[in-house]
Amino acid sequence: MQQSPLELSPAPSGFACVEDVDGSLNYSGPNYLCKRLAFANIQVMAVRHGQAESNAQSETLGQPLLYGQSESPLTDKGRQQARDCAAKLYEQLGGSQWLNQALEEPCKLPVLVSSDVSRAIDTATILKAGLAEEAEKLKGPEGRRIIEEQLQVLSDARLRETNFGRFETRPLAELQNAYPDFVSHWRPSQGMGTDFRHRFPGGESRADVMKRVGNFLDGCCLRFPGKTVIMVSHGETLLSTRALLGKAPVQGGKVAAETGAIPNATPFWLVQDHLPAYQSCPHELD
Repeated sequence: MQQSPLELSPAPSGFACVEDVDGSLNYSGPNYLCKRLAFANIQVMAVRHGQAESNAQSETLGQPLLYGQSESPLTDKGRQQARDCAAKLYEQLGGSQWLNQALEEPCKLPVLVSSDVSRAIDTATILKAGLAEEAEKLKGPEGRRIIEEQLQVLSDARLRETNFGRFETRPLAELQNAYPDFVSHWRPSQGMGTDFRHRFPGGESRADVMKRVGNFLDGCCLRFPGKTVIMVSHGETLLSTRALLGKAPVQGGKVAAETGAIPNATPFWLVQDHLPAYQSCPHELD
């Protein structure tokens, strides 16, 4: 019996695996979730949190610290990045034309949903404050009041960073020294498919992250039809989300590794239709 390409690939040993395959993920194009989001007329924008203390420490150390779901507050630089991000977010949503209409019809305002970790919550809060400032410029105190009262900022544990298990808060080198085969699959350097199915020791796999984020987005279809949902999350989680939505690069039928590709506090579209965000109000789905 001929083996599939997945079965022919080498696999790291000694790890709990979501499925009995080598850890790579075949790409099959936009999936049912994408169709659900399109039917619900939902746009999704993503923002990685501003620089956290762990990010600054990683720069000093010269390698990533795997902070994952552990707390690490924003630095002063991270807070400024979030303020700068608010201005970029405002322009990407449609600028003054969008905001003028949204202040008249608050149903056109986006929904900000962050990971429930403080560096993401604080980034989302700063983004809302920035939009309130823009509203005040356009409509005075009344504009600010509308944003403060009508723009929802929610938190959701499903948008947390990958759980790195026993290596939470530890340098990447420690993981690499202990499990070099695993790291070579998690962050392949020679065009191999990214490992999505093998879990960090005591933690999650990328497939686990994709499952919980997919569950979140599926819920948005019922909860926020017609809305723009702004996800404030984490680097690895957003890379997994890109793969989930068919937005990741592909090599030989497998999702290629994306590492270090998402900068702090820079908004980008994950799902966007052909209409500006301000053009129409949502209609509830049955």
